[in-house]
Amino acid sequence: MTEKVSLAFYSGGEPDEAFINKLTRWLTGEYVHCEIVFEDADSPKHNASCSVWAGESVFYKPKTFGRAGWSYLSIQVPQEKAKKMKHWCKEQAALNLPFNSWGFYRALTPFPRRTDGSCWFCSELCTACLQIGGYLEGSIPSTMTPTHLHKMIS
Repeated sequence: MTEKVSLAFYSGGEPDEAFINKLTRWLTGEYVHCEIVFEDADSPKHNASCSVWAGESVFYKPKTFGRAGWSYLSIQVPQEKAKKMKHWCKEQAALNLPFNSWGFYRALTPFPRRTDGSCWFCSELCTACLQIGGYLEGSIPSTMTPTHLHKMIS
């Protein structure tokens, strides 16, 4: 049996968009943020999302995506692997790990930081989670931008 796991990609581009999103879009392409979304029957919204925003810590929480600018890609993951991925995401959130903006911008250079699990940027976190599920195993999470991840999944 499988379970749907989705990736939510935010394109930004609104006139009042945060500076970091405008800069990210200019440097990396269409998408400025991504989150991994699981079906979660225990959640009042029937889903839970995991990611990290600039200036915040990793989260795992029920979420609706009401703001314009989101697009989604879904994959079918064996239930046991989806369970491991969710557990890992919950652990990252419980550790209250911070966003690493320098790590994100270093991903654009020939000298990305090594992923050590002490801090994350959104697409690095999503890629590492997908690898727990057996996807993108040859990829280096610390080199993955949201736009690059979107291209790899689609």
